[in-house]
Amino acid sequence: VGEVGGIGQEGKGLKIGDRGSGEGHITCGHCRNCRGGRTHLCRNTIGVGVNRPGCFAEYLVIPAFNAFKIPDNISDDLASIFDPFGNAVHTALSFDLVGEDVLVSGAGPIGIMA
Repeated sequence: VGEVGGIGQEGKGLKIGDRGSGEGHITCGHCRNCRGGRTHLCRNTIGVGVNRPGCFAEYLVIPAFNAFKIPDNISDDLASIFDPFGNAVHTALSFDLVGEDVLVSGAGPIGIMA
């Protein structure tokens, strides 16, 4: 969770001073998976804090596609778990798990939310 400090040409819907956050997986937008709407499978993904610096930096530059404004009625505490919660929900809903035994490996935020 942070504050928008600058905006490039593609930063529509955001303004300086907005409270926002961003997706930390920067995709190419050009490969077959990206063009097919499966950006989570982009083979050219760059991870912020992994392949690109900025994970715990004071300032971070990300593509407008990755940035989003946080509504005023969402607290910073709730907004800060959007990423791990989204991963847990996406994984849980990707398979028909009704009546199935599952193993949740790990007690990190994603495992706890699953």
